[in-house]
Amino acid sequence: MKKTYPYLSLAQLLASLLVILVHCGRLSEIPWLHFLLKSIFCRMAVPFFLVINGFFYRQRQKTQPDYWYVFFRQQYKTYRYLSWVYLPYGLFILYERQVSLLLLPFAIVWGLLFLGVCYHLWNFPALLFATRLTEKLLQHIGYLGSFALFLTLYAIGSYETYSAYFSHSAVEPVYQLYKSVFFTTRNGLFFAPIFIWLGFFLQDNYQKPFFKQQLPLKLFFSGLFVSGEGWLIYHNQGDDKNFLFSLIPLLLIVVPCLLKPQLTRLPDQKFRAIGKELFFWHPAVLELIKISFLTSRGIVIQGLPLFILTVFFTGTLLYLKKLRQQFDVQKPKKALLK
Repeated sequence: MKKTYPYLSLAQLLASLLVILVHCGRLSEIPWLHFLLKSIFCRMAVPFFLVINGFFYRQRQKTQPDYWYVFFRQQYKTYRYLSWVYLPYGLFILYERQVSLLLLPFAIVWGLLFLGVCYHLWNFPALLFATRLTEKLLQHIGYLGSFALFLTLYAIGSYETYSAYFSHSAVEPVYQLYKSVFFTTRNGLFFAPIFIWLGFFLQDNYQKPFFKQQLPLKLFFSGLFVSGEGWLIYHNQGDDKNFLFSLIPLLLIVVPCLLKPQLTRLPDQKFRAIGKELFFWHPAVLELIKISFLTSRGIVIQGLPLFILTVFFTGTLLYLKKLRQQFDVQKPKKALLK
């Protein structure tokens, strides 16, 4: 029997649902509740995914020193396929932004290398760049030096979250110039490396007593840190709420709590596989639902109704896809029997 991490897999499925939820527009007419759901809980999902990717990358790297090349090919293949699927959506966004035909090829290349052709695909270039950067820097400056560097980069990137506190500072013109070109600091340089670093660090240290003792107390204080930072951001909200410093200690404690292996005959990472498919395909369903309601009824659908419909129809499509795959596997067997 194979060792699995069922709690971790279930958490990855939940994180995928939070990613869908954050894309569903306004979640509540109560300002503080909308902020809590969208800007605190939902913003935990992507950092959590990055930590887990770093954790398992480091695990495989220990037995496969050249695992980077395998990892890169796997991620690139998936990213290339999804980019072709979502390319019409990306072209539509460029059309809405009135990008000229002359600049269109450059905009597409820029999107592929940085933002993705759809709003959830930025994760791939960020993941690849941050993973390679973390791997190389650990070899040269170790955990302490790389942590100091990544925390500094994260602090620079957090300007978009805390921009309301520095709106009249000397840095503001520089930030606005950067934003006009790169749109966001949520990328593989400023945002992702610190969480990939956490994954690497946890893989090397999560068996130590610190990650096994007094976990409820550590979770409590981590939660207080999140609450305090959330209060600061809520009262002076910047351009976006992607950067939360409190997620660093929180995930450092939460992830080891989920790393409880069990021996089971169930397929490994079942919930994780479902979550991954939901993450990949939910924008296609979500945007079609929004367009359908807007064109047929003139309604802008968002929030919980949009979330429920998106999860339901995406899940239905994935189930039909699975049935078709099973049919394709069984079909040759029937032909041989005839």
